[in-house]
Amino acid sequence: MGSVKEVLKLLADINLIRFGKPEFVTHKTPTKKGKYTKANVFTLTSKDDVNINQCLKCNDVLDRILPEKKWEKDGKLYCQKLSNQPGSKSDIKDLKIKLDMYLNQFNAREVGICLIKEELYFQCFNEIIRQVTVKCPNRGSMLIRVRDEIIENLNRYQKLFESVTAYGIRKSLINEEKKIKLKNIRENLISKNKKLKAKLAETIEKTNQLKNEMDEARKAEEMRHDKDLDDLKKANQLIRVQMEYIIDPKNYAN
Repeated sequence: MGSVKEVLKLLADINLIRFGKPEFVTHKTPTKKGKYTKANVFTLTSKDDVNINQCLKCNDVLDRILPEKKWEKDGKLYCQKLSNQPGSKSDIKDLKIKLDMYLNQFNAREVGICLIKEELYFQCFNEIIRQVTVKCPNRGSMLIRVRDEIIENLNRYQKLFESVTAYGIRKSLINEEKKIKLKNIRENLISKNKKLKAKLAETIEKTNQLKNEMDEARKAEEMRHDKDLDDLKKANQLIRVQMEYIIDPKNYAN
């Protein structure tokens, strides 16, 4: 199955709506081949509005359901309007069978937004309006109002959906930018943290080295101090002996 655009292009050649026989148009007017889209569905304006109590002509209402198809062949202009023949029970069953077949053929979604299902359902709804119009133009006119209101609501929902989607995309981009900024900040903080840890380790190493040097210097100073103290004690002892000898040489003589 191709893209949605390709599928909708194929759907343009599929029609669930019953048209009448092609008619030859004597006056040629430049036009393109009519294709059913929601954009070219006739909407009922105040000028087209009619009194419900007034009996509407069937063909007038049929013309408001869908515009007539026009095409040129061999230099001649032809048109084809909706059929004014009533629908039978077999036609309704056949319509249901075709609808289910096309839904399966084009893999229409059962739930959620699906342009394929929307297109097929609108074609089916227009055929139902056509059959009702043939029996009762007034009811057909009311169904056209309902259909046009549905289309307007769908267009509003579509715009709302596009607006919300655009807002969501903008919000996502903003969040992505914030995420990138926070990621850069995190990486910078991690880098600074590594540098600070390396600097701290270097400082601790220098502190330990300095402490060891100070301990060694203190021990050397203590050893030197003890040696000096011993030397002083020995010198003091020698001086005391000499003084005793000078004071009382007889004791040393004996």
